[in-house]
Formats: sequence, C-alpha cells, structure tokens
Amino acid sequence: MANDYARDVTGVRTALTLNWDIADHLALSGGVYGVWKDLEHPIFQVIAQESRNYGLYAKLDWDGEIAGLRADAYAGIWGRQGDLDSHFYLNRAGSRGALRSVSYQNARALDVFGEGRLFLSDQLAVIGGATYGRAERDYDSRAVPGVATTFNLKASKTFDWIAPRLGLLWEAPDGAQLFANVTRSVEPPNFGALSPTGTGFAPVEAQEAVTFEAGARGRRGAFIWDVTAYHAELEKELLQFSVSPDRPATTFNAQETYHRGLEAALDWRLAPAWRLRQTYAWSDFAFRDDPQYGDNRLPVAPEHLYRAELRYDSPQGWFLAPSLEWSPRGPYVDFANTTRAPSYAVAHLNAGWALQPGLSVFVDLRNVTDEAYVSNVQPVITAGAATAAYWPGDRRSVFAGLVLDF
Repeated sequence: MANDYARDVTGVRTALTLNWDIADHLALSGGVYGVWKDLEHPIFQVIAQESRNYGLYAKLDWDGEIAGLRADAYAGIWGRQGDLDSHFYLNRAGSRGALRSVSYQNARALDVFGEGRLFLSDQLAVIGGATYGRAERDYDSRAVPGVATTFNLKASKTFDWIAPRLGLLWEAPDGAQLFANVTRSVEPPNFGALSPTGTGFAPVEAQEAVTFEAGARGRRGAFIWDVTAYHAELEKELLQFSVSPDRPATTFNAQETYHRGLEAALDWRLAPAWRLRQTYAWSDFAFRDDPQYGDNRLPVAPEHLYRAELRYDSPQGWFLAPSLEWSPRGPYVDFANTTRAPSYAVAHLNAGWALQPGLSVFVDLRNVTDEAYVSNVQPVITAGAATAAYWPGDRRSVFAGLVLDF
C-alpha cells in the first residue's frame, strides 16, 4: 500500500485501590488510576496523538435498618480528566510529512451518585436513587502556516444534569428475583460529536432518555436465567452518518426516537461435564414522527442476535467449546431504510488444558469456516451500490496463550 497504513500504540496503565471495612455495617472502597497512551497511526494522514486519562473514585456501602425495616444504600463520587494532544501530518509512505493540523482537547467529568433499598417485607423492596453529572469540554486548535484549512480557536462547553431512578425488587426465598425500574439518563456529546470548526462547537446537545425496564433472574437446578424487557423514550439522540470517505461521520440530534427490546441469557448445565450458554437480543430502535425520516428504523443494531456456546470439561482437565454467533437479518445501513447489511452466521472453537493447578494453555480458533461477513456498519443518509459503509468481520484467525493464576 502506497501510504503504508499502520496503527502503533504504546500505553501505560496504573491503578491503586482501597477496600476498608470501617464498621460492621459500613465499608469504603475507592482508588485512583491513570492511563497514558501514544498513538502513531498512518492512514490518509499520519495521526500522532498523546493522551492522558486519570481519575479517582470512592464508594460508601451501608446496610442496616430504618424504622425497623431492613435497608441498604450506597453513595459515591467519580471524578476524571482526559487530555489529548493531536497532530496530523501528511503521510509519506507511512512516515510523517509536513504538519497539517494541531489541536488540544481537554475533558473533565464528575458523577456524584447514591441509591438505597428499603425492604417493605422480607421479599419486597422499593429502590430510589439519583446521579448528579457534570461534563466539561475545552478545545484549543492552532493555525498551521501555509495550511488554509487550519484555524486558531478556543472553545468550551459545560453540561450538567440530575438523573433519578425509582424501582421495585421482589426476591423469592431461593434467590430468584423480579424487578422493575424507571431511570432517567443523560449522555453529553464528545469532541467528535461537537465537531469544532473555525466558528466554534457545532450546536449539538446532550442526549436524554427515560427508560422503563422489567425482568427476572435466578437459578434453579441446572438452569441460570436473566431476562430483561426495556423501552426507552429518547430526546436529542446522538446519531452519526457518513458524509464522504475522507469525512466519515457527522453527529446530529434527532428529535424523538425510541429503543425497545429484550435481552435474555440462559445457562443450562446439561450434565456434570456439559454446559450450554445462550444469549439472545431483540432490538427495535426507530425514529418517532421525524420530519425527514418518519418512523424509519435506526441503522446499526441488528433486530435479532443470537450467541451460543456448548462446553465440555473432561475429567482429565481439558475442555472443548464450540460456539456460534448468528444475525438472521442484518441491520439497515441508512436512515432512509433502503439497504440492509447481509445476515451472517459465524462459528468459533475454543479449547484448553490445565497443565497443573494454576497453569493452563488455550487455543481459540475464530471464524472456523473463514466466513466473509459484515460485522458492523457506519450509517449513511441513503445507501447506494458503492456505499463505503460496511465493516468486515475478522476472517479465520488463531489465538493461543497461557493462563497463570496465583
């Protein structure tokens, strides 16, 4: 390839955690962390970026009684900051050419949260909680001499919100649970969505949603299950679509959309050495009376997705686990709902052997039949025959390694 595409990443991660039982019914957990990453990414240009992300968190857990009724609660805080220094260069056969752009992105976020449960009886609890969130975005770009598309700009924007939650939980004596919740959530736009230009940030607002969910989970005999149905009413959903090959996505706020669906998991111990794990997701995401797209379905999410793994654990310490991922009907590629991605079914095979206590080896064969398939799509407004919106799935590949437990 003429531009010698590559993606080289060097990174360092560090964390320090704390767990402290302050009293019989009171515990504190928390920590600090930091991540440094250096990216050298020759594609249509050479993207050279250095990022630093760091933060701290703390959570206080309590259990006891309120007015003679069993209760528990937690409260906490999570503060974090991310800084990104970005430089774009002309791609000279995979090496840096002339400088094309310089920008500095700084983001800060804070979440303060709390939630409690009050058991009205031995089996029924009412749940209430809320989160206060704040997100700040600061952007600083520098004009590069001789590059007309660059500019000097300093822009900043702050989002803050309160998101409450209310729910009910019923728990059977054997531990099985029924639950129902209603939750408000807010997602602020990132720098990519704000798309800074010479005139400042794009007029993109935070996404808001109210989600209703109900479900059941538990264990009985050879079965473990977890089933949840949900319906979310969204305002100003953050949606992306491709503009052109060199400008892959622009973000806009939809007016009203909804997400509803079902997520189910079933773990079945067929015999002492045999275990079948299955997950299924039904997703129905769509516009609601949109002036341009009407009630069209949203692209990207497939309507049905099924995964299964059948695992055999031998008495001699080795295991064999074939698995399947099946999307029987591909998602729409475009907001106009003219084109769907093709369906697919992909098989995998995982195997391993315990050499001795605490030491094992594994081999993971992905896409056993070397299926050519579309694993994801980048939405466009209206798809055409030559639309560059499809992300290919990984072809046949093999991973092997050692697992050491100590």
